Amino acid sequence: LDHSLEERNTIEMQSVTALVHLKAAVLYFIDLSEVCGYSIREQVSLFQNLKPLFEGKPLVVVFNKSDMKTVDQCTPEEQALVKAMEGPNVQFVTCSTLTEEGVSGLKTVA
Repeated sequence: LDHSLEERNTIEMQSVTALVHLKAAVLYFIDLSEVCGYSIREQVSLFQNLKPLFEGKPLVVVFNKSDMKTVDQCTPEEQALVKAMEGPNVQFVTCSTLTEEGVSGLKTVA
C-alpha cells in the first residue's frame, strides 16, 4: 500500500476497501528505530496516504520498539514528521512489545 492508488494491484485494492469498511479503532504501527527497513519518512508517508480511509474512526498511532528509540530521541526533522501525523481522531501511544512496556496501556486504548 506504499504507492499511489493508480499503481495498486487487485489485492492491495481489496485491502484498501477492507480498511474503509472497518467499524473499529485502527492501530497504525511505526518503527522509529527503522529496523523494519523503512525510514520514518516512508512510514509517515504511508500513514498520510491511508489516513483519509480512516476518516471518522478512532486512530491510534503506535510507536513500537520504544526500547530502541523513542520520539524524544528522534531528530528535529523526524519529530516534525511525527507531529504532522496529528489529527482530531488520532491518538499516540508508545510501547515496546519486547519489554512489554506500554502494551497494557495500548490494549486499554484500543
